Amino acid sequence: MNDVGEALFENGTRESVGAGIRWSTPMGMFRLEFGYKLDKKPDEDPYRFEFSIGGTF
Repeated sequence: MNDVGEALFENGTRESVGAGIRWSTPMGMFRLEFGYKLDKKPDEDPYRFEFSIGGTF
């Protein structure tokens, strides 16, 4: 998981674990994702939660 403004692979790859739920609704795919950073930096929050609704590619 890269934060906004963080270059992809700037410091090598990062490790995380997580789970997600995807549910097909009349408005499109509803997605909930939760992640935990295994190798977080000292000033980072170890958790990350995201959701989206709409089409997928």
